[in-house]
Amino acid sequence: FTNCSALCEPLGAVVTEYMMTFDVNATTRVVCRDAQEWLCAISAGLEACSGLLELAETSLSLTIPRSQSGLEATCAALTTTATTTAADTGSASSASMVVGAAWAGALLATTT
Repeated sequence: FTNCSALCEPLGAVVTEYMMTFDVNATTRVVCRDAQEWLCAISAGLEACSGLLELAETSLSLTIPRSQSGLEATCAALTTTATTTAADTGSASSASMVVGAAWAGALLATTT
């Protein structure tokens, strides 16, 4: 995170939401809720952060916007997506928990 300090807060909020809910839509809503922070991180130059973003995308099955237009498109798509039902969100699978734990470990390793 040394080269990506502007990314710490917004990405931390995304990881926290995912670890609590294992819900991609809820996690994407956090990205949209924190749009200003993401725009600051994007404007700071995310090239140095590409590896960290790719890890987040792969581990959390998310598409993380890397431009203002990408952020706007992501949030616009979210508002047109139907809300998931309780049956769709169910409890987290053990595979999701393993992925989440691996991501949390990788995140901690990059911050120390």
